[in-house]
Amino acid sequence: MYEELYKAWKEEKDNPKLQALPKDFYERLHNYFSRLNLELSSKDINSIQYTFLKKELEVGKKLALNLLDKRLIKILTLFIEDKDIDFNLLTNEEKALYKSLSDLKDVYKKIKTYILSENTSLSIPKKRILLRFISNTPAIIGVDLRSYGPFKAEDIANLPIENAKVLIKQGIAIEVEVE
Repeated sequence: MYEELYKAWKEEKDNPKLQALPKDFYERLHNYFSRLNLELSSKDINSIQYTFLKKELEVGKKLALNLLDKRLIKILTLFIEDKDIDFNLLTNEEKALYKSLSDLKDVYKKIKTYILSENTSLSIPKKRILLRFISNTPAIIGVDLRSYGPFKAEDIANLPIENAKVLIKQGIAIEVEVE
């Protein structure tokens, strides 16, 4: 995996355009770093293997973060310049990032239209709902794949709208109106 990481980093560094990465690149990179950490924990701290593994992990993490930064800058540049992006070049995580940017752009356009128009109101669809829990509730996995909770009665949480609606319907929580 180190060679693949280095090659991806070098191609991204040497080319002004976004380079293709396998869809599962970051997931495999995560697994690679986890494996290195596990191997490190089983080695004698004074051994040559430990020294080499530690260095591989340090350099690998630096390359990975630099690669991620370079790709993010290129993705943001394409987004800001309103240029088409080839989704085949993106990893699964980068596609989710781009989707979030698209949602942001939609809100931006609505604000811009509102400022320049004679309309007296601005309607931006809510993506999250503020809830107050009525009873103790175990942790849940949100539609955004993040973990929320556990919650105690009277806890307040801002959850994705899809999850919030289910909890409200089940009588577990109520929406908190914010003015």
